[in-house]
Amino acid sequence: MDEKALKKKEKYLIKHGYYEKEYAPDQNDASDDYPLYDGEHFYRKVAKQVTEEEYESIRNQRTQLFGDNVIGNVITVIAFVVYVIGILHSIFVTLSFNQGITGFIFAQIVQGLYTLSYVIVLGTILLGIGQIIQLLHKANNRKF
Repeated sequence: MDEKALKKKEKYLIKHGYYEKEYAPDQNDASDDYPLYDGEHFYRKVAKQVTEEEYESIRNQRTQLFGDNVIGNVITVIAFVVYVIGILHSIFVTLSFNQGITGFIFAQIVQGLYTLSYVIVLGTILLGIGQIIQLLHKANNRKF
């Protein structure tokens, strides 16, 4: 394994919590080699030694655990459900008027349009939040 791939592997393992603390020989002095402090001593993170099979297993396990973005998908589905139910509701409100009273008909149409605009805004906000969560999830789990 070349130097660059080894550094990449160590960086990945440290990022995902597969590391040990190596304490500074003089535990009261901060240095560039030991930049972290745990409340008592200065230390640095050193990647645990793993075989290639273990490393691939760790990468695959992480992908399986975090491969699907459940929250982002659920919010996106909720947004589409809000769109469908809201549009059906606004159509129902608009068409269920009392015949013969002109002012009441106008009020029903206005209320239907108000409901439709509210649903469009709410659905768009939910859809945007779902997309943002999905993009953040992809950025967090990208392989480097």
